[in-house]
Amino acid sequence: MGVTNRLACYSDPTDHYSHRVRLVLAEKGIMARGIDLNHEMVQQCLDAGLDATEADAPSYLRQQPDESLGGLMAAQVVEHLEP
Repeated sequence: MGVTNRLACYSDPTDHYSHRVRLVLAEKGIMARGIDLNHEMVQQCLDAGLDATEADAPSYLRQQPDESLGGLMAAQVVEHLEP
């Protein structure tokens, strides 16, 4: 079964690592979605034509069906998670 959904978690639309990944994904035709708790960051992504959702990444991921994601990229996220 081919997975068609992709997910990328971006910490900030100006973060150069996230920006590079977004560019590469777009060049390869891979669909990506940004997940962020910060409303302003989500709005900046939407304004730039990116798919973005205002959500807590761990909660968002738990709501996704099994095997529905083809990949995950998290930049500058782990330091914000509770131990």
